[in-house]
Amino acid sequence: MVSIKLYGVNIGGFLSQTEDYSLTSVSKFITVDDFRKIRDWGFNTIRLAVDFSFLFTLSENNADSLSPIPSNFEYLDHIVSWAEELGLYLIIDLHKAPGHSFESSELHKNRIWKQNSPFQDIFLRIWTHIAQRYHTYENALFDILNEPVAPTAEDWNYLAEKTVKKIRLHTKTNWIVIESNLWGKCKTFPQLRKFDDENIIYSFHFYEPMSVTHQKAEWLKFTREYHPDFVSYPGKTDTLSEALEKGHDADAKGLMNMFRDSQGVWDMTRLESRMQPVFEFQQKHNVPILCGEFGCIAYAHPKTRQNWLSDLMTLFHKNDISYTYWNYKNMHFGLCDYTVGFQDNPNYDENRMDQASIKILSRNIY
Repeated sequence: MVSIKLYGVNIGGFLSQTEDYSLTSVSKFITVDDFRKIRDWGFNTIRLAVDFSFLFTLSENNADSLSPIPSNFEYLDHIVSWAEELGLYLIIDLHKAPGHSFESSELHKNRIWKQNSPFQDIFLRIWTHIAQRYHTYENALFDILNEPVAPTAEDWNYLAEKTVKKIRLHTKTNWIVIESNLWGKCKTFPQLRKFDDENIIYSFHFYEPMSVTHQKAEWLKFTREYHPDFVSYPGKTDTLSEALEKGHDADAKGLMNMFRDSQGVWDMTRLESRMQPVFEFQQKHNVPILCGEFGCIAYAHPKTRQNWLSDLMTLFHKNDISYTYWNYKNMHFGLCDYTVGFQDNPNYDENRMDQASIKILSRNIY
């Protein structure tokens, strides 16, 4: 197995999931000093979430109309160079792609999965352009799609294989990251194809139990209304049963099923059992594994957040799993947070840093 060890953080809410993609706005949110801070914490990797709409324009879903935005690509050039100069790997994560959404309320818009879909051609052209532009940067990795939500595993395997082949026309050595189907879940790893390419990292995302990691989240209203108390880890989460049975709108039903799956006693043993399909895939194929996203919301009690992270770190180190924490700054999960809503949050010190979590994430680095 060709080996690579990644340990770091995600930067989201910067070139993705933001209301203002103007360079005036994004250049104030993250600077090279943030990259330097991440390096100084002891990490070697940044997973950079990038929405396709920051990099390209597209008219009427016509592949021939796909056009790179020169000024924004030049800005991304600077970001890749920052990472290179600081000795950091940079994972370019295509967080949102045309014809695909991982948002539960937008799954009906997913039109990329039909093999004759114009969105597959658009997707391949996006990655052709990115690979052509960044193949000379040895520190650049390509996470081809964030949290794919395909009707079947084979639909995702098919598109992933086509994408790998397109990228390999331009670079044989840059690492490619491929996530498992259905939001990068552990349980879909047995259906993920082992590709005939030594420079692929297989990736999962981990937010279990949702009742702990997403407690009190504003975008999950039913948890705030029916379960106002803190949920501890380790601990028992059966008290969510009543809230789940009452139900809400259709948008909430899929998320409520995730919460239903969260019930019972949670400790490191149960976390490990949930990751077992990933470990088995790793052992069977002798391939590198990345947990590309994991995090606990800052509404959780500090000890809950710290206990959960500590157990994950133990499991990642035990099983040789690379990792990038979600999220570096703000977005409810930040290791630092400068928003008004979290100004008095007990997870953060007077400098708005979660020093305890940073210490846990950077301990025993390979």
